[in-house]
Amino acid sequence: MAIKVKTDDGEIEVTPDQLQFEEGYALITPDNVPKGYFTQEALNQTISERLKRDREKQREQLLQDADFKKSVLSEFNISLDDKGQPKGLKPDFDPEEWKRTKVKELTEPYEVKLKDKDSQLNSMKQGLVRAEIMKTASTLFDEKFVKSFTGEDDPFVVKQFADQFDVDEKGNVLKKDPQGGFAVHNDGSNITPSKFFELNKDKFSGMLRDNRQRGANLNAGGNGSPTKFTEEQIKGMSDAEYEANREAILASAGN
Repeated sequence: MAIKVKTDDGEIEVTPDQLQFEEGYALITPDNVPKGYFTQEALNQTISERLKRDREKQREQLLQDADFKKSVLSEFNISLDDKGQPKGLKPDFDPEEWKRTKVKELTEPYEVKLKDKDSQLNSMKQGLVRAEIMKTASTLFDEKFVKSFTGEDDPFVVKQFADQFDVDEKGNVLKKDPQGGFAVHNDGSNITPSKFFELNKDKFSGMLRDNRQRGANLNAGGNGSPTKFTEEQIKGMSDAEYEANREAILASAGN
């Protein structure tokens, strides 16, 4: 940066390093700030920090000032007793109980709506799972496994497999992982009902359409004919009893 200097001989230009000053004098520029002086930016920052510290200090002092607290509370018609507890709103006023009551009043309607939405969502998911299992199983399993035994309860395939599936965020019906989330096949894909039945077709071979001839006279009565179960008996069976009598149950349903 050049500096113009007027002399008896006229005006000349010099650089800051060409100037010599007596003791106590200095040339101050944005790039040349003498020791002990502040640039405008540094000065602004220093003032800002001091104001911030002063505000925090004042705030802490006000929080500790009992008279200030009383003054603020008085604006809301609240006074403090000798123990510093609120009084004057109503006898035995409990501020914590009041807050709990207000929170409940405000949130309860939304909690009810949320539970209703959750219930509706779960019903929709269960419907999707049932529909997907039935759609897949109807092309693979013998007819008696994809129809209701009584006309009112779920078909065998739904009872047997629905609890193993859930619906993801995209609406896909997938097999659940016992540890949480959805199960993943060793090829990296999720397991749909179709893939599940395909992977386990050996286990279900006796129930598939192409292998419907099952062993006869199982659970037979004394005359060699299969035992027949009533609707009430079927409904009252445990899982173990159901499995043990599956052949006779299916035979009963087919008649």
